[in-house]
Amino acid sequence: MESAPSVEAVVQAVSSLYTNPDPEVKQGASRWLTSLQQSVYAWTLSDQLLQRNADVETCYFAAQTMRTKIQYSFHALPPASHASLRTSLLSHLTQLNSGTSGKILTQLCLAMADLILLMPEWSTALSELMTALGPPTAHTPALLEVLLLLPEEVDSRHLRLGANRRHQVKQMLSASHTHITQFLSTVISSPSHHGSCVKCYSSWLSLGVIPLDSVLTSPVMGAAVASLHAPHTPPDLHEAATDCIIPLLARLEREDNEKLEASTVQTVQALGPCEQADEAQ
Repeated sequence: MESAPSVEAVVQAVSSLYTNPDPEVKQGASRWLTSLQQSVYAWTLSDQLLQRNADVETCYFAAQTMRTKIQYSFHALPPASHASLRTSLLSHLTQLNSGTSGKILTQLCLAMADLILLMPEWSTALSELMTALGPPTAHTPALLEVLLLLPEEVDSRHLRLGANRRHQVKQMLSASHTHITQFLSTVISSPSHHGSCVKCYSSWLSLGVIPLDSVLTSPVMGAAVASLHAPHTPPDLHEAATDCIIPLLARLEREDNEKLEASTVQTVQALGPCEQADEAQ
């Protein structure tokens, strides 16, 4: 792609991809949009498309483009552009609301998680993110999603993180675990965030940055265990709670904590009869 296309041309191509009944037109639009994503112009155009917020399809394309550019092309971006990219992406996250499509939210949050990992100079990333997206704003779902994805992306094969950077990131997350778990302990009181809190806690627990000594008194882990015993827990929450116990068991195999081990064994043993009782009902 020799020159930057207009925003209107991108919007039209996305529209053709999703709405044009002609298969050849769809294929042509798909090829053109793929070429655009691989070009240097994708950085600016994805930002402009998100600012315009024309429709779900265009915003999703823009969010996906920004995420893939950060994952695969960040190292080609001039360092002088890093700060403006950070500011732009954070601004887009603050524009998300309850009506935003979940797939757009996920793409932007994944982009932010990867950007944090790829920017060693952004040492205050978590504190800035908590300030910009934290309660009592309406951006809690976005903050929870970024905090969920951040530990998961540390070992992502898509990111070219060296061993030193991975170690540095784990140290950063470990140093922030108290602040993050306090945030989760506050948000868990809201039923609408129950599942997201449990998933996020599980992600941090899996990475090993939450000390086992704090698990027994964690309101989030307590809520997860209570969800497993409750007779009418929604399937998604039940799955999230189960997934939270698994990394705990894995860590107990590697780390010695007799009190927590005894409590966890009792919890797991109590699940069988509970589930049988549920089935009988």
